[in-house]
Amino acid sequence: MSLTKKSTFIDPYRLPCNVKPLHYNLVIKTDLEALKFEGHVAIDLVILEETSTIVLNCADLELEQVSVHSEALKTEQIQIAGQTIDKDQDRVTVQVSTALPAASKAQLRVGFKAPLTGSMTGYYFSQTEIDGKKVHYTLTQFQPTDARKAYPCWDEPAFKATYDITMVSRADTVNLSNMPIASEKPYSSTSDEYGDSGDGMGKLTKMFSNLKSEGSSGGWKVTKFQTTPLISSYLVAFANGPFHYIEGSYTSPISGAVRPVRMYATKEIIHQAKFALDVNVRCLPMYEEMFDVEFPLPKLDTLVAHDFDLGAMENWGLITGRTTAYLIDEEKSDIAAKKGVAETASHEVAHQWFGNITSPEWWDVLYLNEGFATLMGELVILDKLFPEWGASKEFINMHLQSALALDARRSSHPIEVPCDDAKKINQIFDALSYSKAGSVLRMLSDFVTEEKFLKGVSIYLKKHLYSIARTVNLWEGISESTGVNIPDIMDNWINKIGFPVLTVTENAGSITLGKSGLLRTSAGLSLIDAMRSETDCLVWDSIATRINAIVRVWWEMSDVTRNDMNAFRRSLFSPLVKKYGFEPSKDDSHDVRQLRTLAIAEAAAAKDEDYIDRVLQELCSRFKLFVDNVDHSKILPDFQRSAYVNAVSRGGRAEWEAVKKVYKNPPTPSAKTHAMMAMTATTDPALIDETFKSLMTDVKSQDMTYFFSGLNGNRLTRRRLFAFLKENFDEIYKRFEGTFGLGSIIKISLRGFATQDDLDDAMTFFKDKNTSKFAMPLEQSLDGIRADIKWLEATKIQPEEVILTVIGGKAGIVHKISWTILHQAKGLREWHLMLVILDL
Repeated sequence: MSLTKKSTFIDPYRLPCNVKPLHYNLVIKTDLEALKFEGHVAIDLVILEETSTIVLNCADLELEQVSVHSEALKTEQIQIAGQTIDKDQDRVTVQVSTALPAASKAQLRVGFKAPLTGSMTGYYFSQTEIDGKKVHYTLTQFQPTDARKAYPCWDEPAFKATYDITMVSRADTVNLSNMPIASEKPYSSTSDEYGDSGDGMGKLTKMFSNLKSEGSSGGWKVTKFQTTPLISSYLVAFANGPFHYIEGSYTSPISGAVRPVRMYATKEIIHQAKFALDVNVRCLPMYEEMFDVEFPLPKLDTLVAHDFDLGAMENWGLITGRTTAYLIDEEKSDIAAKKGVAETASHEVAHQWFGNITSPEWWDVLYLNEGFATLMGELVILDKLFPEWGASKEFINMHLQSALALDARRSSHPIEVPCDDAKKINQIFDALSYSKAGSVLRMLSDFVTEEKFLKGVSIYLKKHLYSIARTVNLWEGISESTGVNIPDIMDNWINKIGFPVLTVTENAGSITLGKSGLLRTSAGLSLIDAMRSETDCLVWDSIATRINAIVRVWWEMSDVTRNDMNAFRRSLFSPLVKKYGFEPSKDDSHDVRQLRTLAIAEAAAAKDEDYIDRVLQELCSRFKLFVDNVDHSKILPDFQRSAYVNAVSRGGRAEWEAVKKVYKNPPTPSAKTHAMMAMTATTDPALIDETFKSLMTDVKSQDMTYFFSGLNGNRLTRRRLFAFLKENFDEIYKRFEGTFGLGSIIKISLRGFATQDDLDDAMTFFKDKNTSKFAMPLEQSLDGIRADIKWLEATKIQPEEVILTVIGGKAGIVHKISWTILHQAKGLREWHLMLVILDL
């Protein structure tokens, strides 16, 4: 919808377009001791249609000092006729006594205040310990619609405006925002004038209470930042706290300008940010060259936070993210952690162009942000930064596989997904908006060639600098660079649910294509059984994923069934452990390191008996050195998780307490993640009780999904976890309402259930609940249960017979069909595609 043309249609979920913000003069005072903030904003407006009402977004703020000023009217301040708040739509409507004329300019001034909470949304506090003392600091998380929790605004991406941001804070803290600091000085009661004489906001003492003079105890300072370019509200960012930084720089290949690149964090962890800093410094000039568009800001900072809902957030000029997303000790962290940091870093830098310079007109084209950042940051750039990692291959397992799995369900949605209600936007941040979008764009790039694809992207960006866009705008750019009718080619891929299905037939009979009912599960396992000579980790990773899918659904089958399945897993992975051993070599390739880690984890999960000295006993004995002597040296980073998990699951309180200490005081972020998974792997009833009791009292909100995932993966606690969710649902809902974590918690809690009783139980529980904020992940979970029920019913034979058939090597005609297909395949990608098509 255009912001400059009159529209007779009124969308109940979108703000009226009769008034448009041009510029925000925003002042935020942060009190880290009282854990509250106050603010004042003066918003310059253009009146597009004559109106007596101004409607904007506001949530959880106490408003005061509301006034309206008009350039066109003789009276400087217009009388406020009324003010109403719509909590359901997060809106405030200001009514004025005199209509504001069309084509005029006005200014809305509002004071506001609110407590600082640990909600991980809006403007919130995070906490950690420094030198044994609890410390608070603040940061923002506004995507998609939480800027309204920090200041009154037009909180839709299409309403771009410029910002002057000023922060008032304790003198001994650091202030950060999108732009560099323009000036910073101690607050003084004798020099208190705020901003320019025309800003209309007077002195700071009139805006805020409890300001103390320079030199007094607990003094304040005033930090003013440079004016931003046109920016959407969800990308505005500011933070305050005891931050330290490390710094690098890069030289623009376009202009030759040298820009500082910094990583900020608290002092006890900042040293682990060097690798992420290096990635940012290296990828920034690459993006400039690829897009032929210079990074437009004077600097790029990244703030690493201890409490963060997402992995990371691409705020323009001030990226934010959690510790696991950005911190790594290269000597103490596994290769997966290093890759994760590189992927996150390059992904968020990609957003500085996709989403920040050119933003989506509305959230139904979220994929224009996330699909591109996934493709560029986790494939194109990563392959250039670390060619030895094989990003082009791993993209298949990481993104194509997850996209196909979700897109195969009836509860799937198109890549470009209708999403009118802003309160439901969080639900579409899923594998379709990220992974399917990235995979489809990758397909398009391969089809038109990467060179022409990137040229088209450059055309698209240049035509929409500092503006908004929709899908058609991207297709126009690529069509211009290729001469191909891109809209016709891409319409079905972007606007339709699902993907094409490849059907394979034999003259002698038909196939009955596992889980989907198109091919027997035993045929898929036969194919896996025939792949024992494989040496590529990508293939083994896919094999492990498919086997684990079976284990997850058959988890309540008889001991005989589970033992047979474990025997099959051991027969696959134990030889790999014997081949690669536990000690890495300096000559190991990236692929070998990953394959060793995978093999150890899978063999251990299968309760390895044939090579017990090589796997379980080895892991547990190395962990015992850590428990007895706090000696981590023998637990190498690549199999740290396996050592933690298996030692705790087979041990007792000593092992559990040891990993709990790691969770509380981790040497690296990845060690913390491994410790959480280990704590939830215990089989001791008393320790299981303690783990559940700690969830609502001793576990950080950002860590809850890890604990839920671990407890769901433990067959002794899976049902108890769902019971826990039901018992504590109201509290959990309140705690995670508005976060991305809410939908994840629901999905994890229902993972692995495969009976009609499970389905009925879940549907009955949620029947009378307000599910509007997690309706999509809930329906996807219920779809998963329905599919697994049908899968088990469709086998028509006992699972024991399937496993014994595979172990016996009796694959028959289906085995031959599978190998005929593979013989015709021309590359690793096709091998993986075959595993996906089988869809065990």
